[in-house]
Amino acid sequence: MVLIEGSPWRPAMNFLPSFQFFNVAIGSAAKAVEAARKRAGASEDAAMRVVRELSPPEIASIKLREGEAKPA
Repeated sequence: MVLIEGSPWRPAMNFLPSFQFFNVAIGSAAKAVEAARKRAGASEDAAMRVVRELSPPEIASIKLREGEAKPA
């Protein structure tokens, strides 16, 4: 571990981050994140973000209906 002088101390985390990906058929990024959060059972404090938009052919190929979310 390297400590840089003047940098804030950050205690060790008791958990490892969970990298879960969800496909969501919602156009709004904010609403897509909320749908994935609900599907994952994640708390409001969980860090979640959109990775990229799905194209219409991708949505069709994974058989998502509008508003639906499922693990990728």
